[in-house]
Formats: sequence, C-alpha cells, structure tokens
Amino acid sequence: MGYSKADILNLFKNGSGDIDNFIEKLPKKGKTKCNIEYFEDSELIPDPSEVDKDKKNLFIFDDIMTNSNQNKAEDFYTRGRHNNTSSIYISQNYHKLPRQTIRSNANILILFSLAKKDLQHIFQDLISKDMDWKEFEKFCNDTWKNKHGYIIINKKLDPDEGKYQADFNKIYIPEKYIFSL
Repeated sequence: MGYSKADILNLFKNGSGDIDNFIEKLPKKGKTKCNIEYFEDSELIPDPSEVDKDKKNLFIFDDIMTNSNQNKAEDFYTRGRHNNTSSIYISQNYHKLPRQTIRSNANILILFSLAKKDLQHIFQDLISKDMDWKEFEKFCNDTWKNKHGYIIINKKLDPDEGKYQADFNKIYIPEKYIFSL
C-alpha cells in the first residue's frame, strides 16, 4: 500500500515528527486496484502522453525484438517517466536492443544465463570501468551455476553500494573496489 508524499508530509506538519505513532496516523486507504490490459498489436498501445498521470503505470514489453515497430517501447523509455510510468523490457538479446533509447534509459538489468556475445556487449557498455573481463565472466558463471541464478545490475548505484547483485541476496563488489576502500 503506497502513500503520496503529501500524505506523509501532512503527518509531520509543524515539526511534530511523531515517528512512534507514524503507522497509526497514516490515512486509511481502500484496497488498491490493479488493471491489466494486454495489447497484441503494438499500434493499440497508447502514447505515453495519453497515460493517466494520477495513477502509477507499468508497461511490460515482452519479446518485441522481432516487431518491426519498437517505437512505442522506445517512447515509454524516453518519455514515460514524465507520466508516472515505469517500463520493463524483456529481451533475449542485449546486443539487439536499441542503444540510444532502451539501453541508455534502462536503470536495472536482470541477467539470466547469456551467450558470450551478449555478455561482451554488456561488459563493454556497463562493466569495464568497474572490473576486468575475467572477473566479470567468473562472477556471471558462478552465479549461473545455480539452477535459477541471475544477476542484477543497478546502473544508478556505485559498485560499493550494491550495483552488482546475485539472486537478490548477495552483493558483489569488484576486487579493485575492495582494495580502494
């Protein structure tokens, strides 16, 4: 259940700052509704400017690599944030993603076992300043030995803040960052 910034600020008006009773003071809200819409045809996907800004919106673009029209997904990655919209783009191939829109505007990548070509592209685009190729490849291979192992790369964080995670419960700090602390 989420509350607006205004709801939370209202609780601390006039410097009261009563943190002990914070939960009790929160405004009561009804159950939140989740509306799901499925678009088989990309032409039916609304423009980001047509999305209701007063609602939290999530668009998931799944396997549209072969679609000749990826413009809608690119629009959401470049303009969706201004309309309270988050986007998830599911793809089997990193190196085929549009570089200037989706690759550069994505904040988080979740990597399951990948072909070496994709891994090398990710390394060149995002990793090479933090660790060398051998260390990155070992980190990936060690993680992917687990049946459902995956890696999370949070581009908004520094390596010593948890930029690299394995399976949501392990933070990986590259060797050169360990020695620079």
